[in-house]
Amino acid sequence: MKKHLHLLSFVVCLCLATTLTQAQDLTNPGNYMTAIGNAQQEMNQKYMAYVSAAAHSKKARKIDKMRQQALESIDKSRMKTVDIPFYKGDNSLRQSSIDYMKICYSVFNEDYSRIINMEDIAEQSFDEMEAFILLQEKTSEKLREASEKMNTANKTFAAKYNVTLVEGSDELGDKLNESGKLNHYTNQVYLVFFK
Repeated sequence: MKKHLHLLSFVVCLCLATTLTQAQDLTNPGNYMTAIGNAQQEMNQKYMAYVSAAAHSKKARKIDKMRQQALESIDKSRMKTVDIPFYKGDNSLRQSSIDYMKICYSVFNEDYSRIINMEDIAEQSFDEMEAFILLQEKTSEKLREASEKMNTANKTFAAKYNVTLVEGSDELGDKLNESGKLNHYTNQVYLVFFK
């Protein structure tokens, strides 16, 4: 019985190793870029869920819980990226992705926490509301700049390894961009009415 159990364990481990090796063919630069992008996917989805909740809900606990979930997903995504090996000795894309996630983690951990704490006192005066909205916009700008650096790193890596990037529509990216524009417009209109 023990002999069969050991044999079964060996076969299962062999199958898992073979499956993981085939699923992670990172010798192709396009597959490598895809692996880096896939590591960020959950993080981006949690980020979008947080932005949506913050824009549509006034329940601070719900929003803070979603912020905590976003922090966890950023950390998971960073760990997935750390596990991806260098591409032929080149760490530039992998490191850019890790740097991007560190900035996202910092923003969600510190900046969004300050925004949540400022929200209650922002209602007390125009100056405090203006400072609150300015903090939100500066935070969004940090994320936008980090995203642009990541996009530049992707383009540089693609050019270096002759990967043709297809300009297409990224549904999640489009939603994030639209949400940023909408929030900026809403904040400007809100300030006029708050006065």
